[in-house]
Amino acid sequence: MTGGELRALVIDMLRHFGMHAVPLTERTLIKTADLRCSMGDDVFFIELKQRERETEYSQDLADLNPGDIAELIPQPLVYQNNLSSVIRDGVRQLADTVDSDDDYRLLWFEAGDADADLDVAQYEATLCGERHLFCLNRPGLVSCYFFSESEFFTCKNGLDGSFVSGGG
Repeated sequence: MTGGELRALVIDMLRHFGMHAVPLTERTLIKTADLRCSMGDDVFFIELKQRERETEYSQDLADLNPGDIAELIPQPLVYQNNLSSVIRDGVRQLADTVDSDDDYRLLWFEAGDADADLDVAQYEATLCGERHLFCLNRPGLVSCYFFSESEFFTCKNGLDGSFVSGGG
């Protein structure tokens, strides 16, 4: 999905929920947010970020023949430094755009690659400091938020919320 397609999809989605959303014109030399939205008296600025990458194992899987055996190493669902950089870049763009301290600053992450579920989980872990813990008295793993380093804590004065979507 191109940046323009993502912008149009998000605008349509926000309008469906009663928001007035318009794309912002790009400025030269300063990166700014992508959208300005309003609902009643509230104003929201949204920076859109996409993660389009080829998963490390996509080509390996494509090259397999029936009956071949392959080893896949699981990707950790924890705070990711590369996603932290993307988040902080978006927060800077929002800071360069926001008109008033009363305006809301939001990031929208689209994990649109071949492994969107993994990317969504890694964004959530990076934003919320999520860790999955084992507890003897509960079945399965327990999701604990703000358990480790989180961008919502680090960027608490520059980020009011986020959306994480996958596969459009």
